[in-house]
Amino acid sequence: MLIRNDFKNLPSLDDFKRQLKALKQLDLENATLIEIEEAYLSHLPFLPRMLCYIHFNEARQQPLYRVRMNINPELEDLSLIRTYSYPSGSHCMRNGRANRRGKSVFYCSNKAFAAIYESKPTVGAIGYLSVWQNDITRPLKCAAYLPKRFDNSNEFQQIANNAHEFISNYFQENGKDKFEHFMALNDFIVEQGSVK
Repeated sequence: MLIRNDFKNLPSLDDFKRQLKALKQLDLENATLIEIEEAYLSHLPFLPRMLCYIHFNEARQQPLYRVRMNINPELEDLSLIRTYSYPSGSHCMRNGRANRRGKSVFYCSNKAFAAIYESKPTVGAIGYLSVWQNDITRPLKCAAYLPKRFDNSNEFQQIANNAHEFISNYFQENGKDKFEHFMALNDFIVEQGSVK
């Protein structure tokens, strides 16, 4: 969370939004982690975090869906679980929304359609949809970047409500005049994480 000293580094809201726009124009697709950090911090003085807990006990039977597109059976064994979980880092040719070049992550969704949509299928492509069962028995603490309102009904809306209520209360006590800065930055990060 922000501390009061972070507020001293913030320009006017209009200048802050201009910095966000300039950051958005940068091509960081092939940048290293250090180059990404330097680019970010040259435009913005902090990274916001809204920490929240996701409780899985009630949703342990909720499957998770993952899609991989166009797996080459000559290079990967279709009978292995790993083929459908973390792909080899060699498949990650550029920086993505959650992965760095050469490093893979387990992209998944709680909806099959969303997993398919996120994989950006093209005509003639072959997608492999795998179904996973979560086995998480404890609350998961995460840094959430959530919109205040989702376009459609979404089970994460309550988590977003709780996170935004906490942020609003926090800023009432710790820098009311910088609340719009924080929300502009949160919205910027949410937008960068959206499927294009």
